[in-house]
Amino acid sequence: MCKAWYLSKTKLGAVIGGVGTILVAAGGAISGKMYLPVALEMALLGIAGIMFGLGLRDAISGLE
Repeated sequence: MCKAWYLSKTKLGAVIGGVGTILVAAGGAISGKMYLPVALEMALLGIAGIMFGLGLRDAISGLE
């Protein structure tokens, strides 16, 4: 049985954390309080966090 991504606490946490990181990076770059290269690195880290969280949960559920 495969439930929707928003019903999984692991997947939901990964998406919320990643989107939050991306929004902080975008806000810092737009306001000028963060250098653009640093903001891009932070945004990529947010994307990587989302992908890691979703992949990790799928891998764990595949073991069951």
